[in-house]
Amino acid sequence: MVRTPGIIYKISSYQEYSKLVFIYTPEGKKTLIAKGCQMIINPYRIWIEYLNLIEFENKQNSLFLVLNKAFLLNNYKNIKKDYINIKKASLILELIDKTIDSHDNHLPHDVIFQEVLKALQFIQTGYLSFALRLLNFLGYKINFNSLLLKSKIIIDVQSDFNLKENNNLSDVQIKKLSLLRSSYDIQEIKEKLPILNFIYYYYEFYLDIKLQNLY
Repeated sequence: MVRTPGIIYKISSYQEYSKLVFIYTPEGKKTLIAKGCQMIINPYRIWIEYLNLIEFENKQNSLFLVLNKAFLLNNYKNIKKDYINIKKASLILELIDKTIDSHDNHLPHDVIFQEVLKALQFIQTGYLSFALRLLNFLGYKINFNSLLLKSKIIIDVQSDFNLKENNNLSDVQIKKLSLLRSSYDIQEIKEKLPILNFIYYYYEFYLDIKLQNLY
């Protein structure tokens, strides 16, 4: 057995007193059974919460485990005390939930996991940076230079969908998008709506995903 960190991105009730804990780790997605954690006397009860970073005893190459010898690494209290920041963090976890396949061993989960932690660290704009950077790993990298030159995004998937035209992106906003993808430590961006629209329609068009926590 090894000890592994993981971020809780979803929780559901399981049987009478237990929960299923869906967690993203450097190995990928795992599902933990937290037995009896809905009981007041259970020591894990306050740890098993959405948007908590925990460490647990992990059996490698297994997707379904019983939670054992876990402890809390970070409850992101600074994020949870602010509704707007919770929404931003929720987008990061929604992207994990909806875009990453539990059985896809080709994704660099260890790298993506570190991206998640960086995005949470710089939450003000990190949630947007993560949404853009994740596309690189999923095979939908945006060529911003082509977008500036030709007013059209060119990626591996052929499409006539002109995101610049449909979202009224200015060249300045395209450069901001490129900057967001290149770094997490970016100051708050004004006039974000065109950028939010860009990300929303990009994910909807290419991945058939409607992001509920983007706005």
